[in-house]
Amino acid sequence: MLKVKGFTLVELIITIAVAAILLAIGAPSLNNLYQTIRTDMGSRKIQQVLTYARGQAITLRQNITVCHLTENRCDNSWGDGLTVFVDMNTNNELDGNDMDLRHIDSFHSSDNIKTGKTAVSFQADGLAFNSNTTITYCVKNYSSVSPKSVVISRSGRIKLKEEKASKCD
Repeated sequence: MLKVKGFTLVELIITIAVAAILLAIGAPSLNNLYQTIRTDMGSRKIQQVLTYARGQAITLRQNITVCHLTENRCDNSWGDGLTVFVDMNTNNELDGNDMDLRHIDSFHSSDNIKTGKTAVSFQADGLAFNSNTTITYCVKNYSSVSPKSVVISRSGRIKLKEEKASKCD
């Protein structure tokens, strides 16, 4: 007598049904995890760029500016990528003897970076120009993920802070 090994059609349908149910239950939590990781990575990327800029200001003993450049002028489109450059005359423009140090590609297209400043600048001693600055990384249309902020104090200290979802409104 020949014995055939394998699954019956009923067993296969039940297995696929159970897998579909588990996937339907697990998919939303995976999406939430992805959004949380993206928020964390985006804010850490900003923190690392600012830390690099402050370190370069101290090392080179020059004014260093971080911003998004459009036609070599700083604007408020932080989500489109960042440039770190030596800003000899502190005019927030890449001109004259200014030296381009580093470029960061754009962030995720559906995310938003909020800040009241067009640029963050560090003096040769590592102090930040102007006053405290907060840069908030927000995931669009996703209320269950807390936004993260990068806070730059007047002394040049840079830290991450978790925010409330209302900060992105």
